[in-house]
Amino acid sequence: SFYRSNREAGTSSKRREFSGNQLALADGRALRQAVRRLTSSDFSDDQDANTRNSVLAYIQTYNNMLSSAGSSSDRTLERSAKQLKNITSEYSSELDKIGITVNDDGTLTSRTTLFESADLSKFKELFSADAAYMQRTSTYAKRFASRGEALVTSDNNLLMQKKNSRCHRFFRNRRHHHIRCHRESG
Repeated sequence: SFYRSNREAGTSSKRREFSGNQLALADGRALRQAVRRLTSSDFSDDQDANTRNSVLAYIQTYNNMLSSAGSSSDRTLERSAKQLKNITSEYSSELDKIGITVNDDGTLTSRTTLFESADLSKFKELFSADAAYMQRTSTYAKRFASRGEALVTSDNNLLMQKKNSRCHRFFRNRRHHHIRCHRESG
C-alpha cells in the first residue's frame, strides 16, 4: 500500500471515518508514492510480479483519489482530478493494451487475463520515469496532495479556534472551572 502516512485511509472499510479533506491529503500523498515506486522500477523480468502489483496498487490509489475529489466541494481538488482524468483518457489505448480499462467515470479497472500476460515493455512505456504519463500524473498528484494538506491545516486551525473560544467563554463565565477547561483543550 502507498498509504504509509495514513494506512487506514487506504482501507475501503475505514475510509468513511475520515473527512473529505483528510482523504484528499492521504490520497494525494499515496498517489505520489505510487508514481515514485513505478518510476523507480527497472521493469526487469525478475521484478515482473512486483511491477504488476505496484501498478494494481496505483490503480486503487488513483481511483481513491478520484473518489475523494468527487466528494469534495473544493474547486482546486475537483480541477486537479478532472485534469488527471483527462490525461489518463489520453493514454486509454496504451493502458488498454496492458489490460487497464479507463471507465466512463475516469476510474481505472484491470482486466486480469491481459494484465497478467502483457509484455513488461508496454508497462515501461507508460510507467517509467521517462514516460510522459507518469510525469504528468506526478504533477497533478503533487497539486492534489498540496491542496489536501492546506485544507486539513485549515480544518485543524478552525477546530482549535472553536475549541479555544469555547474554553475562553467557559473560563470567563465560570472561573472555578479553569483547570478543567485547559485539560479539555489539551
